[in-house]
Amino acid sequence: MLGSQAQLCAAFFHTERCYEAEAAADAPVLCLAPSRGSAASGVGSAGGDVRSAPVTCERQPTTVLVALLQRVQRDGEDPEPPLYECRYTNCFRGSVADTLHAEQAMMADAALLKLLRAQPESADPALVLTMYLTQQPCHFASGRVENARVTGQTSCTHALIEWRRRERLVERGVDLAIRVSRLFRAQWTDDSAHQDQQSLAVYGGRAGRARDGLRLLMRAPGVSVSMLNADDWRLLLGLCDGATQRSQLTLYRHEHSRLPDGWAEMEDADEQRAAFESAWVDKAVGTEVVVAARVAADTYYAELLNGLQHTPFESDRGRGAGGRAQQSGPRESGSASARSSRSRAKRTK
Repeated sequence: MLGSQAQLCAAFFHTERCYEAEAAADAPVLCLAPSRGSAASGVGSAGGDVRSAPVTCERQPTTVLVALLQRVQRDGEDPEPPLYECRYTNCFRGSVADTLHAEQAMMADAALLKLLRAQPESADPALVLTMYLTQQPCHFASGRVENARVTGQTSCTHALIEWRRRERLVERGVDLAIRVSRLFRAQWTDDSAHQDQQSLAVYGGRAGRARDGLRLLMRAPGVSVSMLNADDWRLLLGLCDGATQRSQLTLYRHEHSRLPDGWAEMEDADEQRAAFESAWVDKAVGTEVVVAARVAADTYYAELLNGLQHTPFESDRGRGAGGRAQQSGPRESGSASARSSRSRAKRTK
């Protein structure tokens, strides 16, 4: 279902640089299959030979969703196989506005709907639909400066809340567990890291909306949101191809301090890529060690999620699916530790 080690990394495992997490001294950039480069690039000279990676992880702006529908396990009961499992991805259909999101594909899945609608009403949780996602459902937060006018118009958060209401999932005792491998823009609390005022105007507001979307989901009845834990990673590994399941994973960490001076300003694209690749270092071998390192890397994000449950909405789009404001309050500012580091390189979008 999830393919090779490189495909698992591209869909779920790979982590990106986060300035706010760096300020908290907890910001490893991790990968299972970094680019192999060339013999001339010197890739791997800082540590393990990344040219030995069988294929290359190439992160793409695509959300992957694995949905598992299971019966709620009671104390003393043996675990049962899932009632249903399926993989969905975003589907670009010619324009950003027409793109089908992975969550939308899941909500329209006729086989899944048939199982949910066959569930009788229950006062207690009877089923749990677990969504393993690349990143949290969108909430008016996507897009870039160059396409800001036509993006940020979609909320899968609102769609999921409305879908649960329409399908009477609360009444049917169907909980929704959202497990994410990374956060999308919700962690961008340090406005000083943006490249310029135009970037701040676009991304600052959309970061607040991303946080509002998480608040909406976490405060909806029967819905939970969390980072992937060790058991979740083992489950996802079990959905990979046989070779990946049999192999011992190797973890690579990008050591930003190893980058040559001026690498970001290099005009030759191949030279710049080779410079970036030279900072990958072989850090750990062994599936359990790699899983533990990946979970530990999410400490900052897990704490951020916990904090969002108790803080006010930030924007005029911090609203429920019916359009009624849930709560209002001032916009959150970045942490003192994040804001004290204004000499850092600017955030790359």
